[in-house]
Amino acid sequence: MTQAIVTISSINKAELVKQWIKFADVAPTTQKNYNNALKFFFSYLNENQIAAPTRDNVIAFRDTLLKTRKPSTVKLYMAAVKLFFKFLEVQGIYKNITSNVKNIKVEEGHKRDAFSSDDARKILNDIDTSSLKGKREKACIALMMVCGLRSCEIVRADVGDLTTTCGRLFLHVHGKNRSGKDDVVAIPAAVENLINDYLQARGNVADDEPLFTAISNRNHGQRLQTQTISRMAKSAFKTSGFNSPRLTCHSCRHTAAVTMLMNMQGDPTALLKIQMVLRHKQISTTQIYLQHLSRLNNDAEEVAAAALL
Repeated sequence: MTQAIVTISSINKAELVKQWIKFADVAPTTQKNYNNALKFFFSYLNENQIAAPTRDNVIAFRDTLLKTRKPSTVKLYMAAVKLFFKFLEVQGIYKNITSNVKNIKVEEGHKRDAFSSDDARKILNDIDTSSLKGKREKACIALMMVCGLRSCEIVRADVGDLTTTCGRLFLHVHGKNRSGKDDVVAIPAAVENLINDYLQARGNVADDEPLFTAISNRNHGQRLQTQTISRMAKSAFKTSGFNSPRLTCHSCRHTAAVTMLMNMQGDPTALLKIQMVLRHKQISTTQIYLQHLSRLNNDAEEVAAAALL
């Protein structure tokens, strides 16, 4: 097991990576991210003429990444590299030189800001709904800001995923790291009206069609991409005067969580309810929003300012 990764001649590299992806047993999106990470690692080895990588080479790769990339990105890349070497050792191809390489520590908390209720309301109200594009934009952003949907969940939604039970509309959601549409989100009447307004403007739609589709000439009628929703949200933010690298599409989901918490203070079951809405597997994930709210309510700096200034 001393043959170098970059000089393997007896095994097709593409086939080896394909076997590794199967070994990893992760979601399609994670597969893509892992694949990209591994390609970058191979490039690093080639650029530095490393034919037989060692533990020190992996550490140097990690430290190089830390100079230009966020810790969360480095953590993802290192997870891919570690899993790949674990696979190589299991297959008897190469020693696992990453077994004692330390993991990247990423601080808990959200890297994106949330909007205040007033700012979120302004963003939604500023969207021009006189066109099909505007109706689609407002419905998508409302689903994220009010119901806490992720952009990938909006992309995966079909018209037929909307169902009515006991007079209340629900959306069956294909959530993050899930294999199917086994989550349900309640749709408030105000958001339901926006969705209906958009669908009526779109015309006759079948249950198996995407809930939200592209309207450009090139991709007309095709399922939206997450990049499109990200651009859509960012454009709406800028139109309303909000332009910051910390404000992204995911800020909409954060806004939903913080808004719920702020308006449910005093309810002892609030955290459990919000965990259910956001579909967090662990309540510790939901508690991060509670920490954010505690910080918002902390006026210690104002007390100091009043006393000293």
